[in-house]
Amino acid sequence: TKKEGESKAFVPNPKELDGVPDLSSLIYLEEPHVVHNVKCRYEKDLIYTGISSVLVAVNPYKQLKCYTNERINHYANKAKYEKGLPHVYNVAEQAYRQLIWTG
Repeated sequence: TKKEGESKAFVPNPKELDGVPDLSSLIYLEEPHVVHNVKCRYEKDLIYTGISSVLVAVNPYKQLKCYTNERINHYANKAKYEKGLPHVYNVAEQAYRQLIWTG
């Protein structure tokens, strides 16, 4: 039995889930799992991670090549499920679509 204030043991997700772009893909989704996954992505310069309609962004404190015209065009005029990896341009496109749709 656990004593009051004692935390439970950390059970990691399978290694093949390290750095997944969508946190809902994780088997275990508690704070240490989220932090570990975001850290894995950050170490690969993948600063955006998604979960449902939420975008988690980590400031890389350096210039990245993920803000190109090619990337903008990739996300323009596409439905969310067609986008692939999470990105701030995806969020902007979805917000724009909602504004147009709702008037």
